[in-house]
Formats: sequence, structure tokens, C-alpha cells
Amino acid sequence: MVRALADELGQLSQAGPDLHRSAAEHPSAVAPSPAISRWTPLGWWKFHQATVALAYVLVLYPVWRARVWLPAPWSTLFLLWTLLCTASAVSLRLHLLFMARFYVSDLAEQHAQTYLWTRLSDAGFAAALIGAALGVGGEHPELAMLLVVVGTAAIVGSLLIEPATTQAAFRRSGIVQVSPWKRQ
Repeated sequence: MVRALADELGQLSQAGPDLHRSAAEHPSAVAPSPAISRWTPLGWWKFHQATVALAYVLVLYPVWRARVWLPAPWSTLFLLWTLLCTASAVSLRLHLLFMARFYVSDLAEQHAQTYLWTRLSDAGFAAALIGAALGVGGEHPELAMLLVVVGTAAIVGSLLIEPATTQAAFRRSGIVQVSPWKRQ
């Protein structure tokens, strides 16, 4: 799973050496670098999916640490719930990345089929993190801050950023979006 994410991020980062130039080398702060402007909206969508999946996996270490500071049975429930939501969200995003790479013609339908489950997984993940932050915040405020920030970012990303990125990517790539709310 981590290897697939690393491969996808590696392919996305091969946009060219211009991506790593300093701001001083670019005369205009408004114009994007040539490497970034070569990225397609679908490429950015793939990058978003891979980045979110990787972030969810990386947060499992702080989750593992936080669980010992929560009282039983909440510690076990928190750990298992977070693992369930992470596994679900990451699996669905990796599935969509696979479809985007090998079966673009079926991507819109697969996106519609996974939409609700992805949103629910994101919401469950965020709720677990924010709930745990409330439980450990008194004694471990730095960990609580991390959990709140990641939980909030997960909700904002899921409800605002990801739908906008998807709409732009699918529209610009000629992928006809299928409503996740209509049964076919």
C-alpha cells in the first residue's frame, strides 16, 4: 500500500526540474512555474488522492501514541475505529487511482460508487481524531493540536477541496461525472 503511494507520488513529481527551483529564479510570483502549468487537472486530482491516502497512513503513528492516554474501553475503540476508517479511505482512494491510471473510461462510475463510502470514512476518521484530542488535550496538548488540525483538514478536504478538484479534473479531462446519488 505504501509502495503504491510512493510510486504514484514519484510519477507525479517527475514533472521536471523546474518544480524544485526557488522563488527567486521565477520573475513573476503570479505565474506558475512551467512544470506546474504542465500538470493536468486530472494529475492534480491524482496527487490529491495519493497525498490524502499517505497522510492518513502517517497519522496512524500519533493515533497509536494517543491510544495509551485514553481510558479503557475508549482507547481500544478509538484505535479500532481509526484503523477501520483509515483502511477504508485509503483503499477507496487507491482504487480510484488505479481506475484513473488504467480504466479512465470507468473512473466516473467508480467515483460515484465510492463517493458516499469515502465521505463516511473521512468523517469517521476526523471524528475519531477530534474526539481523541478532547480526551488527551489536558495532559498532552501538543498531540491534541495535531489531532485537531489533521481531523479538521480531513473534513475540509473531504467536503470542499476534493469535490472541487474532482469536478475540475473530470470536466477538463472529458470524464462525464455520474451523480453519486442516482441509482443506475
